[in-house]
Amino acid sequence: VILGQGSAAWELLEECASRNRALDWVGVPVGGGGLLAGTAFAVHVWNMKHGTSVKVFAGEPTGADDAFRSLASGK
Repeated sequence: VILGQGSAAWELLEECASRNRALDWVGVPVGGGGLLAGTAFAVHVWNMKHGTSVKVFAGEPTGADDAFRSLASGK
């Protein structure tokens, strides 16, 4: 499932490259974490393959910040 979700990021990277447009970063909404994990994996592989340094940033609404609270708890 995670690899499948990462295919969206891979397609974005390929499309930008085909148009001679380099990305500095990709923004991903945090939900269950699958899209974020897949995107992070795809971007990592892309960076290794192409010698780039595209970064991944995750975001979630203030009122639904369970990922933030989970990371902040240190558990």
